[in-house]
Amino acid sequence: MDKLTPFAERLFELMQDKGLSNLQLEKESGCPNTTVSAWLTKNVYPKRENLIKLSRYFNCSIDYLMGLTDDKKIDISNPPVNFKERFITLVKEKGVTYYRVHKECVIPSNYISRWLSKNLVPDVLTIIKLAAYFNCSTDYLLGNSNNK
Repeated sequence: MDKLTPFAERLFELMQDKGLSNLQLEKESGCPNTTVSAWLTKNVYPKRENLIKLSRYFNCSIDYLMGLTDDKKIDISNPPVNFKERFITLVKEKGVTYYRVHKECVIPSNYISRWLSKNLVPDVLTIIKLAAYFNCSTDYLLGNSNNK
């Protein structure tokens, strides 16, 4: 078996702490069982919606789930804020252009236009990169929290 991602390890620990099987987590959180299995064994990262579901179910930050911090603390925003809105706000606050984000984060420029025009959300590894660039938590960037 390949080395598990920090996310898979953290999810497994959280499930163990609550004594949950994959099926129980599916019922409790609304995340499909086959998807939970893939997260735990195939180094697959969850999509935004499932990260938020897991964060809220386990009452911990997405940063904690991703292994970026050991601090579980989360101040959840209800309802979650749209990624596109949060991204536009962060770009303005930092005083940069989308082109600068594309260059400095080494993200294809057409990805940014898709996020803005089609309301798509980047993959988890890009979210981590963007959160570091904007000096905020992944929770804030994904709209799960109002605290940076």
